[in-house]
Amino acid sequence: MSWTWSASGRSTSTTGRTTSAEPAALDAAGIDRRFVFRDDDHLPGTCVSVMRDGERTLLTHAGANTTFADHLDGAFDELADYLTRARFLHVTSFLDDRSPGRLRALLTAVKAKRPQTLISLDPGHVWCTNRTADIDGILRLADFLLVNRREFEALGDLPGNAVTVVKQPSGTRWHGPGGDGFRPQKPLPTAEIGDATGAGDVFAAGLLTELCRDPTRLGPGCDLGMHLAREKLRRAV
Repeated sequence: MSWTWSASGRSTSTTGRTTSAEPAALDAAGIDRRFVFRDDDHLPGTCVSVMRDGERTLLTHAGANTTFADHLDGAFDELADYLTRARFLHVTSFLDDRSPGRLRALLTAVKAKRPQTLISLDPGHVWCTNRTADIDGILRLADFLLVNRREFEALGDLPGNAVTVVKQPSGTRWHGPGGDGFRPQKPLPTAEIGDATGAGDVFAAGLLTELCRDPTRLGPGCDLGMHLAREKLRRAV
């Protein structure tokens, strides 16, 4: 479940349904759910999205996600073998104290088994502002780091050699071992923004679509990601 609140006071909207994650819905979308873990004993995760100056901050309640570390421990070897089949892994943050350590261990195992598997990481505001040894370990494993401007500034010195992709209303900038680049865009007027929830996810989908074709296609990937994000921003659901 998620809600979006605009700092301008313009709108509030509910943008999620717990039924969207039901097995039948995942099956209908052709999503491989063999390692999807269902927990009926805890509340679902809840997210309030606060928009200010065109950028978003998430206020969250982890809910059932607090059991993620237990899920990893229960299927660790099987998950590691499964994930080595992927060319790209896209990782997002978990907000409990145990998950970063177990996730770091899992990603380390995947990289040991198949070093050519590339990792994309969206650390989110909490991981950027409250770094731990395990979070830094995950940052070191990442090949691509997706952040907004405020998250980039909060991170400061970065461990590892990831290409850092910085999303901002005026466009997308990247920094990395292969050089820097920028793809501009015209900021979307506030009046046209229906709901920002999911915009970062569809940006990542567009970027990764191009990077899966060729890991050097950062420019076209940012273009596609920004196009998809703008379309999502205009939608109220």
